[in-house]
Amino acid sequence: MPHKLEKNMSIPRIIPAILALSLLPACSIHFGDWGEPSVWVEETESFTVSASGLQGLSCKTHNGRIESQGESGLEEVRVTVRMKAGGDDEDEAAEAMDSIRIIKDQENGQLSLGWEWIQPRESDWRAQVSFDIEQPAALASNAESHNGRIILSGIEENCRAETHNGRIEVRGGSREVMLETHNGGIVVALTRAGSVAGKILTHNGAVRLDLHDDASTELRCSTHNGSISSDLPLSDRFQGRNFLSGTLGQGEGKLTIETHNGSIKVR
Repeated sequence: MPHKLEKNMSIPRIIPAILALSLLPACSIHFGDWGEPSVWVEETESFTVSASGLQGLSCKTHNGRIESQGESGLEEVRVTVRMKAGGDDEDEAAEAMDSIRIIKDQENGQLSLGWEWIQPRESDWRAQVSFDIEQPAALASNAESHNGRIILSGIEENCRAETHNGRIEVRGGSREVMLETHNGGIVVALTRAGSVAGKILTHNGAVRLDLHDDASTELRCSTHNGSISSDLPLSDRFQGRNFLSGTLGQGEGKLTIETHNGSIKVR
């Protein structure tokens, strides 16, 4: 019996040691990208690229918005890049800014815009890089941001956009749209008559789609948590609580709309 009591009495001496480890100061742990810089600096860079021979344009950023405006008759791509760089002090922020390189590559008729670090990023460096673009309306557009909204207007060719956290807006005569956001709403207004195709997907957010009176597509809408409404003159209409399908016009294209948490409105 004494032996058993001695073993049991050893347990309380262990508990304070465990608690001491669990209560170590949080400031001793570095969480990388979770920290906010103490100092930010800002710069703007503008440039133009001839649109001769171009068929499409893509733009990618990690933290920042992308806005592209299509204009008929434009013979060049005009780009304004707005950069913010942060660090623990002014010297670190300035060094972070000097380490940002803007990408503007051309290959096989495609113009690729973006940015990168030209040297290994220090742990306290941060960057927010946004793009304002004016492009010929006839260029296909592809935009991607991890954290930031995307707005594409006046594009007459195919549009693709993806952002993990941010809103997507597309307005123009695109014949095909491929749009996805993980957290944010999507607003689309397509002015093209005839075939319309593509996929519109948001994991958390509402979708609103406006179509031309003479648009032609097979429409499929679904939501896991939300409502669906449409006043379009759909033939072969089938609608349930979380599902809507039907044919608009001649049904020349195929357009799918899906949201996991949010409503869908089509008109």
